[in-house]
Amino acid sequence: MRRPGRAVIPRSEAVVLACRVASPLTALFGLYVVLHATVTPGGGFQGGVILASGTLLIYLGEGYAGWRDAIRSHWLDALEGGGALLFALCGLVPMLTGAAFMQNILPLGTFRDLFSGGLMLVENLGVALAVTGGFTQLFLEFMEETRAADAPEEPGEESA
Repeated sequence: MRRPGRAVIPRSEAVVLACRVASPLTALFGLYVVLHATVTPGGGFQGGVILASGTLLIYLGEGYAGWRDAIRSHWLDALEGGGALLFALCGLVPMLTGAAFMQNILPLGTFRDLFSGGLMLVENLGVALAVTGGFTQLFLEFMEETRAADAPEEPGEESA
């Protein structure tokens, strides 16, 4: 629902095209930042924010209705919760093997290799999932709030 007095400005075709091209490229770059965090600057949080920014490009290009078709709240909850669970398991599974909390139990690989970080790669993935889900849910809540209609109360009705 649209707020009263808020004009709807039509989207230009250039903006739609730019967002359709930039959104998957942004998601790809976010995955790159997450996966290469053990050998380059970056990590799960930074990559997760970049991934969530890619979802905002869908909103800018397709509008609210198109964005809402692509983004589902229950999937965002599962993404955030699953990422947090994965991160917690990265600490608890080593304890089951007799190691310390968050101690690496995976092979390290070769120096400067993508998979040389051991458990850190899995931890970064968990953080990225949680941050992507959390930030996108935050964007969703902001957009839902701006679309909420301020319905005037009828005389005699009490607010709950």
